[in-house]
Amino acid sequence: RNEARFSRALAAAEAAQVVLAPYLIGIESFSQAELDRFNKGMDAADNEAFLARLDDWEAAHPAALDLSQASFGFVLFTPWTTMEDLAANHRAIVRTGFERFRGSLLLSRARLYPDTALYWLAERDGLLADVWDDAGEDNAARYGYFPGQPWRHADPRVARLSRLATTLATRGGGRDQARLLGALLRAFERRDAPTEADVLAALDDAPVRPTEAELRARLAPLLRPIPLDAPFAGGWRIGEVTARPGRMRLTVDGGERRLVVDLVPRSREGGYARSRHYDVRHHGGELSTDARRALDALCAALCSNDR
Repeated sequence: RNEARFSRALAAAEAAQVVLAPYLIGIESFSQAELDRFNKGMDAADNEAFLARLDDWEAAHPAALDLSQASFGFVLFTPWTTMEDLAANHRAIVRTGFERFRGSLLLSRARLYPDTALYWLAERDGLLADVWDDAGEDNAARYGYFPGQPWRHADPRVARLSRLATTLATRGGGRDQARLLGALLRAFERRDAPTEADVLAALDDAPVRPTEAELRARLAPLLRPIPLDAPFAGGWRIGEVTARPGRMRLTVDGGERRLVVDLVPRSREGGYARSRHYDVRHHGGELSTDARRALDALCAALCSNDR
């Protein structure tokens, strides 16, 4: 409802050299069933749309919006979580690239206190416990919150997955947890009670996120003859290259000037320029003459290679 207002605020912040750095935004879940249990009053689709818009705002106003400090609210496990809830969350986490907004996804669990409705819902359903089955399940102790009420999972398969998730995520130092969640789900599709070895075998089948060096190697033939490590178009250089959901994003630096450009599979939506397979989308306001020259050079290279 406030998209236009927030866009104007970002433009004003940019002009005033003010940086907005959102830290805690309550996404909570991408499973509609879980959001309904939380009485969140949100649709899962709205959460995804918001993250996509946030990504666009960051690209359009890189000097005014800093997402590097983000640690958005998210709850993967509750007493009522089902395998379907976990699968819905995994699909959305991958689609949105949510892992960059929240660390320790596999360690996120509901904290229950007597002054919350969820506590009494768990009591009604017989899901409160005297102690945790595994000390690693205690989210309050991990993050220094006031001690919460221990609880148990209604679904024994989710309980087993949760214990494996805690063990493997902790052992792996919190790296690539979206990939690990996918491996856990695949392991449970293959066996009713998978072991750690089963999960690690499923992890070998999971796609690995490309490094920046690999992304640059993919980009090089698309933009030939523009070099990825030397100036072009009067002093501009290809800067950081990152993978975003459904796109490859590159910054183009020209001293104190900066462009943010997305390379996306061709769609019916208009891009700045088109090849047979890709659109180039520029984020930001009006282009200066030299910035337009740099962007024109990128688009000409892309269209001439057309691969």
